[in-house]
Amino acid sequence: MINKDKQLKIAVIHDHLGFCGGGERTVLLIALDLGADFITAYAHKDTFPDYQKQLGKKLILFSKKIVTTRVIRFFWIRWLFWHNRKSLLEYDIVITSSNIATEMMARYINKEALKITYTHSTPRRVFDQYEYSKKSYPLVLRSLFVIFVQFWKWFYLRSIFLYNINIANSNCVKKRIKSHTRGEANAVLYPPIIIDKFKWLEQGDYFFSWGRVDELKRIELIVKAFGQRLEEKLIIASGGPRLEAVKKLAANKPNIKILGWISDENLFKLVGNCRAAVYIPVNEDSGMTHLEANAAGKPVLGVKEGGLIESVIDKETGILIKENPKEEDIISAIKIMNADWCLKRKEICINHAKKYSKESFLKELRNIIDRNDPRKFLIGIDASRWEYIYEQCKSTRVCTGACERTCKRIDVETYSKNLIKNLILLAQARGFRIRIYTPRTIKDLPLEIQKVIPYQRFWTIRALKRELKYSPPDYFISSKEIIAIGKEKSEEILWEDIAKKILIKIYAKSKTVS
Repeated sequence: MINKDKQLKIAVIHDHLGFCGGGERTVLLIALDLGADFITAYAHKDTFPDYQKQLGKKLILFSKKIVTTRVIRFFWIRWLFWHNRKSLLEYDIVITSSNIATEMMARYINKEALKITYTHSTPRRVFDQYEYSKKSYPLVLRSLFVIFVQFWKWFYLRSIFLYNINIANSNCVKKRIKSHTRGEANAVLYPPIIIDKFKWLEQGDYFFSWGRVDELKRIELIVKAFGQRLEEKLIIASGGPRLEAVKKLAANKPNIKILGWISDENLFKLVGNCRAAVYIPVNEDSGMTHLEANAAGKPVLGVKEGGLIESVIDKETGILIKENPKEEDIISAIKIMNADWCLKRKEICINHAKKYSKESFLKELRNIIDRNDPRKFLIGIDASRWEYIYEQCKSTRVCTGACERTCKRIDVETYSKNLIKNLILLAQARGFRIRIYTPRTIKDLPLEIQKVIPYQRFWTIRALKRELKYSPPDYFISSKEIIAIGKEKSEEILWEDIAKKILIKIYAKSKTVS
């Protein structure tokens, strides 16, 4: 436990500030709101310069050199983080928000610190976009890519479970975390939209796209579709690895204008004056473009994939075309989204975007941090026996009493469960932090207090031992202790009284620690 009178030192860590993206804006806002140091590999002077200026000396760069080549950047940033790993030991709260930072820093954060990762997505090249990524390499390099991805996956999974709190940026990402890692997101917190900057100015005659120009944003497909509708104007204001390819596609199309990266001021004007936004990424994690458009009273031409399914009200705040869209699907939506159709949805779009405001995001993040303040005494409980009962009795659902050994085991598990429930209630009422270690999600308990470490053979001496090494609680209650009390089988047991006795002992220790 960190001294209760200490002023907490906070760090927000991100891979790099090489371009203006939604993830970059999000972490900069977090750092500014929390008064945190912002640690990153490097920063381009045109990446949110106002935020960089506000950070001042709190902006900590590991290098002044900017690397744009993907493969070199991938390894170089990892080396920079590893080389500067000892700089993290002074922080009491660390928030990572990108895959490289999350992977490389996990082992080097102060053991007593609160470790939070804000997950925009699990590494897509490793998981859901693995096949797509493999095909993008020449045939002779694919076998190397396969080997490399296996190592990357192993390293990511070893790192992600060292964080105390994993926040997903959408329910879509929450499902990915469960599917790809067998772990759990402790909370879902949608990225912040600066709704006060995106305002309706007038009803223009153009569609607008400002998502990053890469393979997964489908910008080329958008250009091809508008190339067949010369009477409809399209403006693209962003950059990325596919920018030159997009420029070639649009070269002979007088209705399509490519601006590249632009300033925030120009972005706000273009959004406020457009007819509608176009945003059809491949299975997007959460996405911010469509909600920024909504904040300005503009509907979005979106796609029925990923996080957009959660945050676009189809036919109200936009139109969702079918998944894996073709050019004709985009064209059909363009025909529907005429000036009158879009204008009628101005107010509903504005009201919808308010749910995703910067203020709401930062307030909820602060609440999560306050509830998990590292200055509070931390009680860790091994609740692995809680779920064991359900796994053993899944097939029968109800114990029939046919097997005496099984019934005795069920009794022990049931009493253990009752004790843990009472301990949690009493401990939280007295201002303690609780961390529940479990190999599977416990539906009866809040996700925020659960540390789900996927089941493996010898779970206690391998997985749990590793967890306790990197994030030791101030007081640990093992499953053996829980079971020992559970074996005192009696219908008259008052679990609240037993929990109180345990808590008195814990309280005495907390006083000596503080």
